[in-house]
Amino acid sequence: MPFTLSHPAAVLPLARHPLVPSALVAGSVAPDVFWFVPRLPGVGLSKTHELTSALWLDPLIALVLLAVFHLLLKRPLLALAPKPLAERLPRHFSRRRPGWIALSLVIGAATHVGWDAFTHENDGFAFLRIPLVTGLDVGRLIQLVSTVAGAAVLAWWLRNWYRTAPTKPAPRATRHRRPVLVFLGTGALTGVAAEVLPFFAHHDPMTRAGVVGNATYLAVTGAGSGFLTALVLYALAWHARYRSLYAKKAAPKSGLPTKSGLRR
Repeated sequence: MPFTLSHPAAVLPLARHPLVPSALVAGSVAPDVFWFVPRLPGVGLSKTHELTSALWLDPLIALVLLAVFHLLLKRPLLALAPKPLAERLPRHFSRRRPGWIALSLVIGAATHVGWDAFTHENDGFAFLRIPLVTGLDVGRLIQLVSTVAGAAVLAWWLRNWYRTAPTKPAPRATRHRRPVLVFLGTGALTGVAAEVLPFFAHHDPMTRAGVVGNATYLAVTGAGSGFLTALVLYALAWHARYRSLYAKKAAPKSGLPTKSGLRR
């Protein structure tokens, strides 16, 4: 199937009012979420890629992703972003459009499932299994080409957006950007090691191409899992720090006791 991060390219033409861009993106990646997080009992990648799941299961997963992004990750990511980027990123999310949010989640999920239907050799269309050369059939070729094309379209769109997006004063950046970036990178590398090393130590007999393919898959999913785990930990620490600073600033104004036990 196409790489997860290429899927948002399919919703770019739709990312305009009244649809909700962040909900479209959440829907477009939701069916692949179990590549990177533990799977729920009875729910796996086959289930999330069913056509009917685009109408209910995938939008529910996308809704969770949307909430996690806006409530947990968004402000810590803004604080981590370089100033020129932070000045352009939107900061507010309208919660008064539940109908359009729901529709955006469904549309995003439908683009993912529809795209993958043309790359799944096992349960997709019969012509996808037509062999071209050794180790490459029509479905695999479409998968590779569409992944590269989607990434290129996404890069082109982001470049144009950066050039034309209005700017506003950036929020205060974290003073610990470099250590945080090192922490996130370490998380990704730890995820790779946790997946790849056991595979090399104990894998079934297979061809060299099979070893490379499986190791690459494990490295990508491991890096994603490790990075996301580190990102969530950073976000939790950021919110805890923010609340602590806010409480310290609010204490004198609210008449709370000071260290000396007296009220201001």
